[in-house]
Amino acid sequence: MDLSVVIPCFNEQEAIVPLTHRLDELLVNLGNGFKVELIFVDDGSTDDTLVLLERTYMDRDNVQILRHPQNQGLGAAIRTGMNQAVGRFVGTIDSDCTYDPLIIPDMLNRMEPDVDVLTASPYAPGGQVVNEMAYQIWISQICSKMYRVILKSDIHTFTSMFRIYRRSVLETVKFRSDTFLCMAEILINAIQHKLNVQEYPTELSVRQHGYSKRKFVSLTFQHLKLMAGIIGQRYFSGQ
Repeated sequence: MDLSVVIPCFNEQEAIVPLTHRLDELLVNLGNGFKVELIFVDDGSTDDTLVLLERTYMDRDNVQILRHPQNQGLGAAIRTGMNQAVGRFVGTIDSDCTYDPLIIPDMLNRMEPDVDVLTASPYAPGGQVVNEMAYQIWISQICSKMYRVILKSDIHTFTSMFRIYRRSVLETVKFRSDTFLCMAEILINAIQHKLNVQEYPTELSVRQHGYSKRKFVSLTFQHLKLMAGIIGQRYFSGQ
């Protein structure tokens, strides 16, 4: 298997049809010779998300549909999907297409042998944000800037879920968070393990279907707690 794509879903019934159309385009663009598996993780949806996924993909050999009986959070869904992934590369993407899945082929082309993680980055030079809610972007940008300073890193975006990992990274980098915090935690741990993390400047746009599941006040405090932990760890280790 060349690529495993992990797609967490929670109450995304309005987004499933446009998402599946976009993924079909992606598979065509990658070509028949490129082996891809899609791993959907329904994180305890209470709407018709699971029904729509099963109806669309029941006859597809390259699709896994996993389910949490109850909502456990984005981090838990990512972990479940990653544990089932067998591809040389493992991608994680948003189900709402706020990042365009069709950028995946170009991202794969940029996975040079020395690149371990490539993250979509609207805040890197050349990237942009289109029509997103200002306060959400402000929080994400501030958190990313603070991580950048604390870690002395060149990375501009720490909160994006749209990424491609070399499979070996999943064996090295572990994360504990079951919430949206997991995306920052994974990237931070990769940097701390001296892995080569690179950015793919791209566009982040407002979701067209459904609604955001992020609880921004709670998530902000989680980021601050994680930052404090990094600073404390460095202080006590004398770094």
